Amino acid sequence: VRAVFSHALHTGCYSGQNPAALVRLPALPRPHRRTLTLEQLQQLVKTMRHPEKELALFTLLTEMSVVEICGLQWKFINLASISMWADGEFIPPKTIAVRYQHYRGEFSPIAGTRRRFVRVPESICHLIAHLKNTRRQFTQPQDFVLAARNGSPVNAENIAMRRLKTLGNSLGI
Repeated sequence: VRAVFSHALHTGCYSGQNPAALVRLPALPRPHRRTLTLEQLQQLVKTMRHPEKELALFTLLTEMSVVEICGLQWKFINLASISMWADGEFIPPKTIAVRYQHYRGEFSPIAGTRRRFVRVPESICHLIAHLKNTRRQFTQPQDFVLAARNGSPVNAENIAMRRLKTLGNSLGI
């Protein structure tokens, strides 16, 4: 309400003092976020399967968000020891170019400072190579690294609701 009156004052549709300016809103209750111990994390990763396991490892070992990982295409990963040319730019060696995201069913480019290069740790290099070598399909440059059965990017919300909550509850975390 305060914002509506402020806008009305600014545009000249209302004159006088903002009647909502003195209202103090109560603090919003925030859910308690648990931090997993190393033992709990190891136990959780052992019980995970594809694709939530790879999603978790990418999240833990890189500076990428879940929506960036879901939107990652093979052409933006360079595991070689030399730079490579992809989509009109050079990607440095052992690097992921963060260029797209998949959020709430929409695949879109990343803007601003979130568009960046992320160094690939050796442990992720092995995971990426294993993913590419064990797949029979969806390994072309435009394909998604974590692809669903139909080739579309995996849906992070589905993974969280269908699998991760169940795993966490079963382990009591």
